[in-house]
Amino acid sequence: MYGCSLAFLLPLYWPVYFLFFWPPPPWDNKAKANDIRLEMKITDNTAQLTITNSRIKLPTALVLKLGHPTLKADDRDSLLQRKGQEKSYQGFIETLRDGRYYIQIESLEQQWRVRKDVWVKNGTLVAL
Repeated sequence: MYGCSLAFLLPLYWPVYFLFFWPPPPWDNKAKANDIRLEMKITDNTAQLTITNSRIKLPTALVLKLGHPTLKADDRDSLLQRKGQEKSYQGFIETLRDGRYYIQIESLEQQWRVRKDVWVKNGTLVAL
């Protein structure tokens, strides 16, 4: 019993192995290393995002991706433009149902991203 190898179970559990033990992509590490924190609010067809903390210069635009966990038709993408010299970004987003979403916010020019699984509700502020 003690000399038995559990290697035969690896094919069954390899997705779990990669989910928990595979290193995160460099873009995720860059966001953490620069202590980037955000707040997001979606009101009707407007997505607003504010960078509350960052150690690097603010980008000119951000890409917001919302993925519904079960309904592909509810996935949304939006390009958010910076508003003047503020730390705020704003952009159009198609009508969104309240519910759980996988959120990804990324800066293509600086190569960082923040990902989180959150509950989105119209007009409610979400910390990321």
